Amino acid sequence: MAPSIKEHTMNKSRRDMTLTDALSDPLIRTVMAADGVDPGELAAILHTIAGKLERSSLHIAACGAPPERDHFTPGPKSQTKMTHAHHESTCSARAS
Repeated sequence: MAPSIKEHTMNKSRRDMTLTDALSDPLIRTVMAADGVDPGELAAILHTIAGKLERSSLHIAACGAPPERDHFTPGPKSQTKMTHAHHESTCSARAS
């Protein structure tokens, strides 16, 4: 008879860490410092990626297909949201 392996799961009532939580966690900050990671630079990179993912999700919801790569332009969050009109012009350009 094979030994029984008991699996332990994390407390299900705990929520996942947000990026803000993770970037301010003392243990994670210690590892980042040991690896020479600049917290501000990492936060900026992650913010840019989040904006790209948000725009892609909005585009997929509006058009049913991901946007072409040249539609992504890095910038502050206020510039990362595509407008509905931009979605429509991009979607109609694909349809023609």
